[in-house]
Amino acid sequence: MNTMDIELTVPVVMFVDDEASTRMIAEEFLDQAGFKVVEAESGEQALAIIDEVQPDLILLDVEMPGINGFEVCRRIRTMPDYAATPILMLTGLHSSECIDLAYEAGATDFSTKPINWSLLCHRLRYIHRSGTAEKKIHQLAYYDTLTGLANRTFLQDRLRQAIKTADAANSMLAVLYFDLDNFKRINDTFGHSTGDQMLTAVSRRVELVIEKYKAATPDAAITLARMGGDEFAILLNELEQESTIINLATDIIAVFSDPFELDGNKLFSSPSIGVSVYPGDGKTIDTLLSKADIAMYEAKSTGKNNFSLHTSEKEDVRLRRHDISILMRQALQDEAFSVYYHPQLNLHTGQVFAAEALCRWQDPGFGFIPPDEFIPIAEENGLIESLGTWVLRHSCQCARQWIDSDFFFRNVAVNISVLQFMQAGFVDLVATILEETQLPPENLELEITESLLAIDTNNAVSILKQLKDIGVTLSIDDFGTGYSSLSQLKNFPIDRLKIDQSFIRNITTSNEDAAITRAIIAMAKSLNILVLAEGVETVEHLHFLKENGCDEIQGYLLCKPSPVELLVEQQAGIIEQANGYFTGSEDFKKAA
Repeated sequence: MNTMDIELTVPVVMFVDDEASTRMIAEEFLDQAGFKVVEAESGEQALAIIDEVQPDLILLDVEMPGINGFEVCRRIRTMPDYAATPILMLTGLHSSECIDLAYEAGATDFSTKPINWSLLCHRLRYIHRSGTAEKKIHQLAYYDTLTGLANRTFLQDRLRQAIKTADAANSMLAVLYFDLDNFKRINDTFGHSTGDQMLTAVSRRVELVIEKYKAATPDAAITLARMGGDEFAILLNELEQESTIINLATDIIAVFSDPFELDGNKLFSSPSIGVSVYPGDGKTIDTLLSKADIAMYEAKSTGKNNFSLHTSEKEDVRLRRHDISILMRQALQDEAFSVYYHPQLNLHTGQVFAAEALCRWQDPGFGFIPPDEFIPIAEENGLIESLGTWVLRHSCQCARQWIDSDFFFRNVAVNISVLQFMQAGFVDLVATILEETQLPPENLELEITESLLAIDTNNAVSILKQLKDIGVTLSIDDFGTGYSSLSQLKNFPIDRLKIDQSFIRNITTSNEDAAITRAIIAMAKSLNILVLAEGVETVEHLHFLKENGCDEIQGYLLCKPSPVELLVEQQAGIIEQANGYFTGSEDFKKAA
């Protein structure tokens, strides 16, 4: 064994006392007893250097200027790395109340002054030996074996103590609860090994945010824990104002903007964060965690990759989501869903050439349930594949009927969720439905979201090429809202790009949106990809897009999404309206 090995085995004692003479005596005795001593002359200094020192034991004086020993002990116990580090408290006070306060703060042992240093050194050796074994047991019981973070048990224990402290000080605390949006997709696509790597990488990034926060607010106590699966929680003690929560949540979201590079793949993820605040949102551990969880699902329902503070209204939303999830299973069995179709117009010919299939749900009890509410629920509860298959088959059947009846358009575009796209056998499913319905492949367009391009490029390209081999048309829906870039498009066999309506809405009033739209059209043209603009509502929109080379449009200007029966009734009027934009209608002349 070399000198370095011997040095590494020497236990480190951090001795915290404001009296220089006591620290000098302690160092001499402890050094002779085989300990390495690091001194701190105040509680503030001890908290500032503890991560650098990483002590095996802590000797902590109670009576010090500034933060007293009880408070220092409490704060150390909120730190996951030192939750099991033996802390022996020293004081000249001889009272049972003082001893009780020490143990309530988390002390391992207690000794009064004047100090019998020889006896104290023996006690420290014993505590260290016992503590080493206890640390291992504590590590298994209170820490997550994958990420090294505190686990649910540890967080609940810290939360219990934090509630007592907040009660005594009449202060607030916050629980931030978050999980990773669409994490199941990563596990299903790349396997659980890559998913585990993602969880570890996420832990490290969030830890960096917390370290930055601690450096800015050294008096605050904060605990990060993995609650299980892809769920994490943060306990924020001694909270003075809610702006601190907002700043922390915003910083956590920001560190997810860069991709995670795992096994040669660039993977994206994002957090949805829910927040509950003590005492306003609850006064028990279970209530605070439950309400933070409810707020997290509210963050998901409003677009993900954001945060939400709990309110009573959000609790009602959670109950509604639960009810809808139950109703959805029965609705699928009863085929209670319907499909509306939204016509698409070719800006070069003036012809209505296709329609996008849009799933709708009218429940007898709940009434109309919008798709942006029930689709995320279907994705979460595993029903999206069944629902997506039903919509695809129904739409192909309709398109076949359009061809047979010489309807004024015959192509149908169907949205495919990422989970549906990535399921094993998806290509075979498409081929089977086309064969069953006798729909020519060129009459079917499959729309995928651009987020798919950022998740698994290699697998996505392989599936897209197989679909192209079948003969279907492929498009990217809602382009501009996800993680992909125009330069990525050259890697994908895409026929059509759909510009998201959020850019189209203000193209005639916003220079920025107009510039983005022009850039998307120009780049797509250079790659020989057709461009369709969604959300076109005015003739001014139409004129701008036609003038800037957009190929196709879809929106309320032409027609609202409608059942196929209504489109049959309205087809003459829709055709006349479409032709009017290209044969000199007064409205179009005004726009031009």
